[in-house]
Amino acid sequence: MSTRSALPILTRRPHEPPVEDPADARFPEVMLYFGNACNRECTFCCVDGRPGASFRPFTAASVRAILARILPDARIKLYGGEPTLHHRHLIDVVRALRAGGYVGRLTIFSNGIQARRLIEMLEADPPTDRHSGSDAYLNHLIWLGRGAPPIPAGRRRALLSWAAAHPGRLFLGHDDILPVGGAESEQTRVGALSNAPNFAGRCARCYPTFHSDGRVLACAFAAEVRSPQYDLGTLADSAAQIAARRARFLQFIDGVVEPEAALHGTSPCRVCLTHARTLSGTLRRH
Repeated sequence: MSTRSALPILTRRPHEPPVEDPADARFPEVMLYFGNACNRECTFCCVDGRPGASFRPFTAASVRAILARILPDARIKLYGGEPTLHHRHLIDVVRALRAGGYVGRLTIFSNGIQARRLIEMLEADPPTDRHSGSDAYLNHLIWLGRGAPPIPAGRRRALLSWAAAHPGRLFLGHDDILPVGGAESEQTRVGALSNAPNFAGRCARCYPTFHSDGRVLACAFAAEVRSPQYDLGTLADSAAQIAARRARFLQFIDGVVEPEAALHGTSPCRVCLTHARTLSGTLRRH
């Protein structure tokens, strides 16, 4: 649900799960992840984003594999890291997806620091109707300057001006960041789920994350956590194989993670990461 602020940018939750068709193994929503290279290093980051971190481009083969595993009108969410650091490559990826028959809505998650590049990405993929084209979500805490330096004033004005001229294309993300990606996150950064009406006490149950290195992951918020519990295979596997592994992961969430979180009055993220740590021996930064 959207709520209008005093700005020409709406605050909206991007987690609006689509309806799945049990007869079709292709996914109605996926996340595309290219690594955690970023121009900021925020303590609340869910994937340990920072300057000099990893970036792997998507290949033509990986784009073809993604197209074969999603519905043509699927919701695609593109995140890292900071997409504007690699905006020309990602514009080419989106164009390749469109050329391959993808007609759905694509969402870019950005901190907005490189405003002109973000606008260029949005203008490269205009909508033909309300279900197509690209939109973008700005990091709520960076926009407000809470726990991180805010967007520079000139770039903020550029985003506000563009948003006013292009309603329904640029949003503020919700403020219930799930900071689970860093090595010490279960001690210091599992955050404010108590104020999150759609997340409190529950796993977000994201659709699979397709990493540009070919891995398929169960949790978008733990994309940099190396643990077998999040491993759904690779882009060489069929949609049906990936879906079957995701179903087992969700059984683990339903049967272990959420009941244990409720029993101990803690967040599911903390419980899930504790199991990841047990399975992998450590949470490492990559």
